[in-house]
Amino acid sequence: MKKKSREFKSLEDQTFLYKTTFDPLIARLYNNKKCNQCNGRGYVIVQTPLEGISSLRKNQPTRNIQTYCKCVDKNVKKQRQAEWKNYKS
Repeated sequence: MKKKSREFKSLEDQTFLYKTTFDPLIARLYNNKKCNQCNGRGYVIVQTPLEGISSLRKNQPTRNIQTYCKCVDKNVKKQRQAEWKNYKS
């Protein structure tokens, strides 16, 4: 019995997806107009299969996931660091 529960847990760990909220306004505020990855939009659209990444097959339905671009993450981090400096002083 214990072996089956361990196998089940490992399968759960492999299929776990971390979900975050996406706000297009934040992407628009903090984007870099000259970014080559997102072309200045501030977000990237990723297509993943509905069954998970392990089942990549041709002509299968996919879901589109919008994620922030690295340029947005970088600019948000810069602003937070500047706010923290101002808060400390």
